[in-house]
Amino acid sequence: MKKRAISFLLLMLMVMSLLPTPALAYYDTGRVEIAELDTPTLGYTLDTEVSVRFETLGIGFGTTLKGKVTWTPDYLFAEEKTEHTVKIEIIAASEPDFFENYRVDHVTLNGTKLVSANWSIDDWNALIVTYTFPATPAQQFIDNVHVTGLDAPVAGQPLDDAVDVAEEGAYMYSIEWTPADTVAKAGTEYTAQLIISCERSYPNYYYHLKALYLNGEELTGWPSSGRGYSIGEEGNILRIAYKFPPATGAAPQITSHPASVDALEGQDVTFSVTASGEKLHYEWWVVDAGTPQVVGGDSSVLTLKNVTVSEHNMYDYWCVVSNEFGEATSQKAHLNVFAEDTYVFPFTDVSEDAWYRGDVEIAHRSGLINGKTPTLYSPNDNMTVAEAIKLAACMHQLFHDDEVTLTNGSPLWYSTYVDYALDNSIIYAGYPGYDTMITRSAFVNIFYNALPVSAYSEINTVLDGKIPDVPMSGQFADRIYTFYRAGILTGSDEAGSFLPESNIRRSEVAAILTRMFDPAARRSIELK
Repeated sequence: MKKRAISFLLLMLMVMSLLPTPALAYYDTGRVEIAELDTPTLGYTLDTEVSVRFETLGIGFGTTLKGKVTWTPDYLFAEEKTEHTVKIEIIAASEPDFFENYRVDHVTLNGTKLVSANWSIDDWNALIVTYTFPATPAQQFIDNVHVTGLDAPVAGQPLDDAVDVAEEGAYMYSIEWTPADTVAKAGTEYTAQLIISCERSYPNYYYHLKALYLNGEELTGWPSSGRGYSIGEEGNILRIAYKFPPATGAAPQITSHPASVDALEGQDVTFSVTASGEKLHYEWWVVDAGTPQVVGGDSSVLTLKNVTVSEHNMYDYWCVVSNEFGEATSQKAHLNVFAEDTYVFPFTDVSEDAWYRGDVEIAHRSGLINGKTPTLYSPNDNMTVAEAIKLAACMHQLFHDDEVTLTNGSPLWYSTYVDYALDNSIIYAGYPGYDTMITRSAFVNIFYNALPVSAYSEINTVLDGKIPDVPMSGQFADRIYTFYRAGILTGSDEAGSFLPESNIRRSEVAAILTRMFDPAARRSIELK
């Protein structure tokens, strides 16, 4: 009986062994997300750090996993023209049977879904992921480098901190000076240390120099003279040393110009100038009887004692500042000398606090302008073509002859001024309507010829096309821009609009007259 029971049990075991094994029951299904693996980049270290996470598809449950990264070929750096294959071995440190309990639906690498052939689970319950990246590019060599714009040290001036590198793939990384001064000192030998690197956007570029030029001079090797170059071990850093001769001094630069002066006869008048630089000499000048002459001693201050109308009125004074390295010339300062001040401002329609009051008085004292009547200036009236020509003619004569002798003509009061303007190329032809209101652009066109071009020194940077309503193709645009750059015009609003086709008021004209004759009255502007 006992033998029969054992035989039965054996028979049952044999039958059960022939039955199919039931499928494993997984807790859930999800995807494995691998992130933060850097693509192999020529010349850079192959990445060995990744972020791995299992994200369930059903309920959004997430588990952080560990990934061990190895590369084939087993290099430290990415090589040129090579397909690099990464192998990532993924486990759950806290749950050794993780991939028995959770089924992997798919795997993503840096957001890209991998095909099933790229991953599998091995006998040790680890997820093995492999991926082959496209081949890296071939190395590119920079064999010629041209560095320009490195300024020689000048005593009293900041040491240069910017140069230009022309070659693609190379960029200026840093400049260091030895000695490490901010401002160059006279007599000191300075060496510029330049580091020029390959751009990260050009990782396959390396230096393999055949020629290197700095400021047009070819440098070779790293000689004892202090001028030469070397290349870093990785081939993407170029170091240049360039020793300059001892720094020389700087030519003077005017930092404060002499200001124009109005004075009464018998007063003392002082002009002054300031300039940068060392061991400066000063030479003051004045035009007397049409000939420039030196006046005053070697001083930054010029004092004129007991000025008179006959000897000093309407004269321009300027200073030439020099040292052994060069010279600089100041702007001209204008001197108006009046006899005992019996002058009474005649215009009852120009108030004391009007913004143009001083300009009207200066122009009236100088004989440049008159009122519409003996007591009315009419500041808000628009100017006519005839009035603009008269003012331009008077300005021209005052500038060249130091006085205005022109008077009204007959029967047309403006005929003498028109004739003078034609004779002196202020205008080139007659106008069809002298009593019509003049536009602002036509006004500038006439006034521009009243003084020589040398009188319009630039004090403002106004780029072409920057005046909002004056394109460079516009009528008289070049002359309008000259007046803006010279500080004679400043614009009608914050943007610097000129309003070229509108009329111009007599109050505005008075201000322009002052700025044309007195450089110190000109305005600095910055168009935004």
